[in-house]
Amino acid sequence: MLNSTEDANIAFYISDHGFGHINRCLAIIEELLARFSFNIYIASGEQQIAYARIYLAQYSQRIVFKSLKSDVGLTNKKDSLQIDIFRLEVKARQFIDSMDELVKQEVESLLRLRPRYIICDISPIGPFVASSLEIKCIGISNFTWVEQYKYLNISRDIINFFENAYSKVDVFIKYQLALPFPTANMTIHDVDLISRKLDTQIIEEYKQRFGQSIFITCGKSARLNIRLKNYDNCVFTTNRMNITTDGRLIQLPSWVTDTQNYIGACELVISKAGWGTIAETLIAHKKLVLIERPGVFEDTYLIENLRKNKLAVSIREEELAELNILELMERANDYIDDVKLMEFKNDTSNVVEYLSLYA
Repeated sequence: MLNSTEDANIAFYISDHGFGHINRCLAIIEELLARFSFNIYIASGEQQIAYARIYLAQYSQRIVFKSLKSDVGLTNKKDSLQIDIFRLEVKARQFIDSMDELVKQEVESLLRLRPRYIICDISPIGPFVASSLEIKCIGISNFTWVEQYKYLNISRDIINFFENAYSKVDVFIKYQLALPFPTANMTIHDVDLISRKLDTQIIEEYKQRFGQSIFITCGKSARLNIRLKNYDNCVFTTNRMNITTDGRLIQLPSWVTDTQNYIGACELVISKAGWGTIAETLIAHKKLVLIERPGVFEDTYLIENLRKNKLAVSIREEELAELNILELMERANDYIDDVKLMEFKNDTSNVVEYLSLYA
Protein backbone atom coordinates (compact mmCIF):
# COMPACT_ATOMS: atom_id res chain seq x y z
CA MET A 1 0.00 0.00 0.00
CA LEU A 2 1.03 3.56 -0.59
CA ASN A 3 1.36 5.30 2.76
CA SER A 4 1.84 8.96 1.87
CA THR A 5 -0.79 11.39 0.61
CA GLU A 6 1.87 12.70 -1.80
CA ASP A 7 2.61 9.33 -3.37
CA ALA A 8 -0.25 8.39 -5.70
CA ASN A 9 -0.05 10.37 -8.92
CA ILE A 10 -2.49 8.67 -11.32
CA ALA A 11 -5.71 6.68 -10.91
CA PHE A 12 -6.99 4.17 -13.47
CA TYR A 13 -10.62 3.04 -13.64
CA ILE A 14 -10.66 0.04 -15.97
CA SER A 15 -13.69 -1.80 -17.32
CA ASP A 16 -14.17 -5.28 -15.89
CA HIS A 17 -15.96 -6.40 -19.07
CA GLY A 18 -13.62 -9.25 -20.02
CA PHE A 19 -9.83 -8.90 -19.97
CA GLY A 20 -9.14 -6.83 -23.08
CA HIS A 21 -9.41 -3.52 -21.23
CA ILE A 22 -7.13 -4.56 -18.38
CA ASN A 23 -4.55 -6.03 -20.78
CA ARG A 24 -4.17 -2.88 -22.84
CA CYS A 25 -4.06 -0.75 -19.69
CA LEU A 26 -1.37 -3.02 -18.24
CA ALA A 27 0.78 -2.28 -21.29
CA ILE A 28 0.45 1.44 -20.50
CA ILE A 29 0.87 1.09 -16.73
CA GLU A 30 3.96 -1.07 -17.10
CA GLU A 31 5.66 1.56 -19.24
CA LEU A 32 4.55 4.43 -16.98
CA LEU A 33 6.06 2.69 -13.98
CA ALA A 34 9.27 1.85 -15.85
CA ARG A 35 9.84 5.34 -17.23
CA PHE A 36 8.50 7.66 -14.53
CA SER A 37 8.25 7.90 -10.76
CA PHE A 38 4.45 7.76 -10.77
CA ASN A 39 2.60 5.68 -8.23
CA ILE A 40 -0.69 4.34 -9.50
CA TYR A 41 -4.15 3.50 -8.18
CA ILE A 42 -5.89 0.76 -10.20
CA ALA A 43 -9.61 0.06 -9.82
CA SER A 44 -11.31 -2.77 -11.71
CA GLY A 45 -13.16 -6.06 -11.17
CA GLU A 46 -11.98 -8.68 -8.73
CA GLN A 47 -10.66 -11.07 -11.40
CA GLN A 48 -8.99 -8.27 -13.32
CA ILE A 49 -7.27 -6.96 -10.18
CA ALA A 50 -6.02 -10.45 -9.24
CA TYR A 51 -4.59 -10.74 -12.75
CA ALA A 52 -3.01 -7.26 -12.60
CA ARG A 53 -1.35 -8.07 -9.27
CA ILE A 54 0.49 -10.95 -10.93
CA TYR A 55 1.42 -8.98 -14.03
CA LEU A 56 2.72 -5.96 -12.09
CA ALA A 57 4.26 -7.87 -9.17
CA GLN A 58 7.65 -6.17 -9.51
CA TYR A 59 5.99 -2.76 -8.99
CA SER A 60 3.70 -3.74 -6.11
CA GLN A 61 5.14 -1.13 -3.74
CA ARG A 62 4.06 1.65 -6.11
CA ILE A 63 0.48 0.50 -6.71
CA VAL A 64 -2.81 0.60 -4.82
CA PHE A 65 -5.18 -2.09 -6.14
CA LYS A 66 -8.95 -1.71 -5.64
CA SER A 67 -11.51 -4.40 -6.52
CA LEU A 68 -14.96 -3.10 -7.44
CA LYS A 69 -17.69 -3.51 -10.03
CA SER A 70 -16.37 -1.05 -12.60
CA ASP A 71 -18.63 -1.46 -15.63
CA VAL A 72 -21.65 -3.11 -17.22
CA GLY A 73 -20.32 -4.11 -20.62
CA LEU A 74 -22.31 -6.67 -22.60
CA THR A 75 -24.15 -9.80 -21.47
CA ASN A 76 -24.15 -12.91 -23.64
CA LYS A 77 -26.83 -15.52 -23.95
CA LYS A 78 -25.84 -18.86 -22.42
CA ASP A 79 -23.11 -20.69 -24.39
CA SER A 80 -23.24 -18.07 -27.14
CA LEU A 81 -21.67 -14.84 -28.34
CA GLN A 82 -25.10 -13.29 -28.95
CA ILE A 83 -26.27 -10.47 -26.65
CA ASP A 84 -29.03 -10.98 -24.08
CA ILE A 85 -30.70 -7.55 -24.09
CA PHE A 86 -33.04 -8.22 -21.18
CA ARG A 87 -30.30 -9.37 -18.80
CA LEU A 88 -28.03 -6.54 -19.98
CA GLU A 89 -30.64 -3.92 -19.06
CA VAL A 90 -31.25 -5.50 -15.64
CA LYS A 91 -27.52 -5.45 -14.87
CA ALA A 92 -27.16 -1.91 -16.20
CA ARG A 93 -29.89 -0.57 -13.92
CA GLN A 94 -28.40 -2.34 -10.90
CA PHE A 95 -25.04 -0.77 -11.71
CA ILE A 96 -26.54 2.69 -12.19
CA ASP A 97 -28.42 2.42 -8.89
CA SER A 98 -25.13 1.73 -7.08
CA MET A 99 -23.25 4.63 -8.68
CA ASP A 100 -23.83 7.42 -6.16
CA GLU A 101 -22.55 5.38 -3.22
CA LEU A 102 -19.68 3.95 -5.26
CA VAL A 103 -18.51 7.39 -6.41
CA LYS A 104 -18.77 8.71 -2.84
CA GLN A 105 -16.53 5.88 -1.58
CA GLU A 106 -14.00 6.40 -4.36
CA VAL A 107 -13.86 10.15 -3.78
CA GLU A 108 -13.06 9.51 -0.12
CA SER A 109 -10.27 7.07 -1.09
CA LEU A 110 -8.72 9.40 -3.65
CA LEU A 111 -8.89 12.46 -1.39
CA ARG A 112 -6.24 10.70 0.69
CA LEU A 113 -4.18 9.68 -2.34
CA ARG A 114 -4.49 12.95 -4.30
CA PRO A 115 -4.10 11.78 -7.93
CA ARG A 116 -3.08 14.35 -10.54
CA TYR A 117 -5.71 13.02 -12.94
CA ILE A 118 -7.93 10.01 -13.58
CA ILE A 119 -7.76 7.68 -16.59
CA CYS A 120 -10.79 5.65 -17.64
CA ASP A 121 -10.96 2.72 -20.05
CA ILE A 122 -13.91 2.97 -20.39
CA SER A 123 -15.55 2.70 -16.97
CA PRO A 124 -18.05 5.50 -16.25
CA ILE A 125 -16.90 5.65 -12.63
CA GLY A 126 -13.70 7.54 -13.50
CA PRO A 127 -15.37 10.62 -15.03
CA PHE A 128 -17.80 10.96 -12.11
CA VAL A 129 -15.00 10.68 -9.55
CA ALA A 130 -12.79 13.13 -11.45
CA SER A 131 -15.65 15.63 -11.66
CA SER A 132 -16.26 15.38 -7.91
CA LEU A 133 -12.55 15.90 -7.20
CA GLU A 134 -12.34 18.69 -9.79
CA ILE A 135 -9.40 17.06 -11.57
CA LYS A 136 -8.87 16.12 -15.21
CA CYS A 137 -10.30 12.90 -16.63
CA ILE A 138 -8.56 11.21 -19.58
CA GLY A 139 -10.43 8.56 -21.56
CA ILE A 140 -8.43 5.91 -23.41
CA SER A 141 -10.36 3.52 -25.65
CA ASN A 142 -11.53 2.56 -29.11
CA PHE A 143 -15.20 3.12 -28.18
CA THR A 144 -17.65 4.33 -25.55
CA TRP A 145 -20.67 2.36 -24.39
CA VAL A 146 -22.99 5.04 -25.78
CA GLU A 147 -22.65 4.00 -29.42
CA GLN A 148 -22.55 0.30 -28.46
CA TYR A 149 -25.84 0.57 -26.56
CA LYS A 150 -27.49 2.72 -29.21
CA TYR A 151 -26.67 0.01 -31.77
CA LEU A 152 -28.42 -2.52 -29.52
CA ASN A 153 -31.39 -0.16 -29.10
CA ILE A 154 -31.46 -0.53 -25.33
CA SER A 155 -33.48 1.78 -23.09
CA ARG A 156 -32.78 5.48 -23.43
CA ASP A 157 -32.34 6.07 -19.68
CA ILE A 158 -29.34 3.72 -19.66
CA ILE A 159 -27.80 5.49 -22.65
CA ASN A 160 -28.40 8.86 -20.95
CA PHE A 161 -26.44 7.71 -17.91
CA PHE A 162 -23.38 6.85 -20.00
CA GLU A 163 -23.66 10.02 -22.07
CA ASN A 164 -23.64 12.01 -18.83
CA ALA A 165 -20.56 10.13 -17.59
CA TYR A 166 -18.52 10.63 -20.76
CA SER A 167 -19.48 14.30 -20.99
CA LYS A 168 -17.15 14.75 -18.00
CA VAL A 169 -14.10 13.43 -19.92
CA ASP A 170 -11.65 16.25 -20.72
CA VAL A 171 -9.12 14.46 -22.92
CA PHE A 172 -9.58 11.35 -25.07
CA ILE A 173 -6.74 9.18 -26.38
CA LYS A 174 -8.40 7.41 -29.28
CA TYR A 175 -6.96 4.14 -30.55
CA GLN A 176 -6.62 3.18 -34.20
CA LEU A 177 -9.73 1.32 -35.43
CA ALA A 178 -11.92 3.30 -33.02
CA LEU A 179 -15.66 3.37 -33.55
CA PRO A 180 -17.12 6.73 -34.56
CA PHE A 181 -18.30 8.54 -31.43
CA PRO A 182 -18.93 12.19 -30.39
CA THR A 183 -15.83 14.03 -29.20
CA ALA A 184 -17.22 17.54 -28.67
CA ASN A 185 -15.52 19.53 -25.87
CA MET A 186 -12.70 16.98 -25.62
CA THR A 187 -9.03 17.29 -26.53
CA ILE A 188 -8.37 14.33 -28.85
CA HIS A 189 -5.09 12.46 -29.32
CA ASP A 190 -5.09 9.77 -32.02
CA VAL A 191 -2.75 6.82 -31.50
CA ASP A 192 -2.11 3.50 -33.22
CA LEU A 193 -2.57 0.00 -31.82
CA ILE A 194 -0.95 -1.03 -28.53
CA SER A 195 0.02 -4.36 -27.01
CA ARG A 196 1.74 -5.82 -24.02
CA LYS A 197 5.40 -6.31 -24.86
CA LEU A 198 6.30 -9.29 -27.03
CA ASP A 199 9.29 -11.25 -25.75
CA THR A 200 11.02 -12.76 -28.79
CA GLN A 201 13.05 -15.16 -26.65
CA ILE A 202 9.95 -16.56 -24.94
CA ILE A 203 8.12 -16.76 -28.27
CA GLU A 204 10.97 -18.82 -29.71
CA GLU A 205 10.93 -21.07 -26.62
CA TYR A 206 7.20 -21.69 -27.10
CA LYS A 207 7.75 -22.51 -30.77
CA GLN A 208 10.47 -25.01 -29.88
CA ARG A 209 8.42 -26.52 -27.05
CA PHE A 210 5.02 -26.78 -28.74
CA GLY A 211 5.79 -26.83 -32.46
CA GLN A 212 3.25 -25.49 -34.95
CA SER A 213 0.23 -24.04 -33.22
CA ILE A 214 -2.94 -21.98 -33.46
CA PHE A 215 -4.65 -19.83 -30.82
CA ILE A 216 -8.43 -19.84 -30.28
CA THR A 217 -10.13 -17.44 -27.89
CA CYS A 218 -13.54 -15.91 -27.40
CA GLY A 219 -12.49 -14.01 -24.31
CA LYS A 220 -12.52 -15.32 -20.77
CA SER A 221 -16.26 -14.82 -20.35
CA ALA A 222 -17.63 -17.00 -23.17
CA ARG A 223 -18.04 -20.79 -23.06
CA LEU A 224 -18.35 -22.28 -26.55
CA ASN A 225 -18.23 -25.77 -28.04
CA ILE A 226 -15.83 -26.01 -30.98
CA ARG A 227 -14.83 -29.01 -33.07
CA LEU A 228 -11.68 -28.82 -35.22
CA LYS A 229 -10.86 -30.97 -38.21
CA ASN A 230 -7.82 -31.27 -40.51
CA TYR A 231 -5.42 -30.12 -37.80
CA ASP A 232 -3.26 -32.30 -35.56
CA ASN A 233 -0.83 -29.74 -34.16
CA CYS A 234 -0.99 -27.74 -30.93
CA VAL A 235 -4.04 -25.61 -30.05
CA PHE A 236 -3.83 -22.92 -27.37
CA THR A 237 -7.08 -21.69 -25.90
CA THR A 238 -8.49 -19.78 -22.96
CA ASN A 239 -9.84 -21.71 -20.02
CA ARG A 240 -13.59 -21.56 -20.77
CA MET A 241 -13.45 -23.01 -24.28
CA ASN A 242 -14.64 -26.58 -24.96
CA ILE A 243 -12.58 -27.66 -27.98
CA THR A 244 -12.44 -31.09 -29.62
CA THR A 245 -9.29 -31.65 -31.68
CA ASP A 246 -7.02 -34.41 -32.94
CA GLY A 247 -4.03 -32.33 -31.91
CA ARG A 248 -2.60 -31.31 -28.54
CA LEU A 249 -4.93 -29.00 -26.64
CA ILE A 250 -3.50 -26.57 -24.08
CA GLN A 251 -5.99 -24.55 -22.05
CA LEU A 252 -4.16 -21.58 -20.59
CA PRO A 253 -5.06 -20.90 -16.94
CA SER A 254 -6.51 -17.51 -16.01
CA TRP A 255 -3.30 -16.55 -14.21
CA VAL A 256 -1.20 -16.77 -17.41
CA THR A 257 -0.29 -13.13 -18.10
CA ASP A 258 1.59 -13.42 -21.39
CA THR A 259 -1.01 -14.62 -23.86
CA GLN A 260 0.53 -12.13 -26.29
CA ASN A 261 3.61 -14.38 -26.45
CA TYR A 262 1.47 -17.44 -27.19
CA ILE A 263 -0.14 -15.43 -29.99
CA GLY A 264 3.35 -14.54 -31.21
CA ALA A 265 4.26 -18.24 -31.35
CA CYS A 266 1.20 -19.23 -33.43
CA GLU A 267 0.61 -19.33 -37.15
CA LEU A 268 -3.09 -18.45 -36.91
CA VAL A 269 -5.38 -16.76 -34.36
CA ILE A 270 -9.14 -17.41 -34.27
CA SER A 271 -10.99 -14.96 -32.04
CA LYS A 272 -14.09 -12.92 -31.43
CA ALA A 273 -13.50 -9.42 -32.71
CA GLY A 274 -12.35 -7.74 -29.51
CA TRP A 275 -10.00 -4.80 -30.07
CA GLY A 276 -7.37 -6.08 -27.62
CA THR A 277 -6.84 -9.48 -29.24
CA ILE A 278 -6.94 -7.91 -32.69
CA ALA A 279 -4.28 -5.37 -31.70
CA GLU A 280 -1.96 -7.95 -30.15
CA THR A 281 -2.35 -10.27 -33.15
CA LEU A 282 -1.67 -7.56 -35.74
CA ILE A 283 1.32 -6.22 -33.80
CA ALA A 284 2.67 -9.81 -33.66
CA HIS A 285 2.13 -9.95 -37.47
CA LYS A 286 -0.07 -13.06 -37.29
CA LYS A 287 -2.95 -14.15 -39.51
CA LEU A 288 -6.36 -13.41 -37.99
CA VAL A 289 -9.74 -15.13 -38.27
CA LEU A 290 -12.59 -13.24 -36.59
CA ILE A 291 -15.92 -14.65 -35.41
CA GLU A 292 -18.85 -12.56 -36.58
CA ARG A 293 -21.34 -11.12 -34.07
CA PRO A 294 -23.85 -9.12 -36.15
CA GLY A 295 -25.58 -7.78 -33.02
CA VAL A 296 -22.45 -6.08 -31.64
CA PHE A 297 -21.37 -2.75 -33.12
CA GLU A 298 -17.68 -2.99 -32.18
CA ASP A 299 -17.25 -6.49 -33.63
CA THR A 300 -19.12 -5.67 -36.82
CA TYR A 301 -17.23 -2.40 -37.36
CA LEU A 302 -13.82 -3.98 -36.77
CA ILE A 303 -14.49 -6.98 -38.99
CA GLU A 304 -15.71 -4.80 -41.87
CA ASN A 305 -12.69 -2.51 -41.52
CA LEU A 306 -10.13 -5.32 -41.37
CA ARG A 307 -11.67 -7.33 -44.19
CA LYS A 308 -11.80 -4.21 -46.36
CA ASN A 309 -8.07 -3.68 -45.78
CA LYS A 310 -7.23 -7.39 -46.26
CA LEU A 311 -6.00 -7.80 -42.69
CA ALA A 312 -8.41 -10.54 -41.55
CA VAL A 313 -10.99 -13.05 -42.67
CA SER A 314 -14.17 -13.89 -40.78
CA ILE A 315 -16.45 -16.83 -40.01
CA ARG A 316 -19.96 -17.21 -38.60
CA GLU A 317 -20.40 -18.46 -35.04
CA GLU A 318 -22.24 -21.59 -36.27
CA GLU A 319 -19.14 -22.59 -38.27
CA LEU A 320 -17.38 -23.29 -34.95
CA ALA A 321 -19.36 -26.55 -34.67
CA GLU A 322 -17.06 -28.05 -37.32
CA LEU A 323 -14.10 -25.87 -38.23
CA ASN A 324 -11.82 -27.00 -41.04
CA ILE A 325 -8.49 -25.49 -39.98
CA LEU A 326 -6.59 -26.45 -43.13
CA GLU A 327 -9.15 -24.68 -45.33
CA LEU A 328 -9.20 -21.71 -42.98
CA MET A 329 -5.41 -21.37 -43.11
CA GLU A 330 -5.45 -21.49 -46.90
CA ARG A 331 -8.17 -18.86 -46.99
CA ALA A 332 -6.30 -16.55 -44.62
CA ASN A 333 -3.01 -16.99 -46.48
CA ASP A 334 -4.66 -16.22 -49.82
CA TYR A 335 -6.60 -13.16 -48.64
CA ILE A 336 -4.52 -11.36 -46.01
CA ASP A 337 -2.02 -8.79 -47.30
CA ASP A 338 1.34 -9.70 -45.73
CA VAL A 339 2.90 -6.35 -46.62
CA LYS A 340 0.20 -4.42 -44.75
CA LEU A 341 0.34 -6.87 -41.86
CA MET A 342 4.05 -6.32 -41.33
CA GLU A 343 3.56 -2.55 -41.00
CA PHE A 344 1.95 -2.70 -37.53
CA LYS A 345 3.99 -1.52 -34.55
CA ASN A 346 3.32 -1.17 -30.84
CA ASP A 347 2.35 2.45 -30.05
CA THR A 348 2.30 2.17 -26.24
CA SER A 349 5.19 4.64 -25.89
CA ASN A 350 3.21 7.29 -27.76
CA VAL A 351 0.24 6.83 -25.39
CA VAL A 352 2.57 7.25 -22.41
CA GLU A 353 4.03 10.41 -23.92
CA TYR A 354 0.58 11.94 -24.19
CA LEU A 355 -0.22 10.99 -20.59
CA SER A 356 3.02 12.56 -19.42
CA LEU A 357 1.86 15.90 -20.86
CA TYR A 358 -0.87 16.09 -18.24
CA ALA A 359 1.24 15.04 -15.25
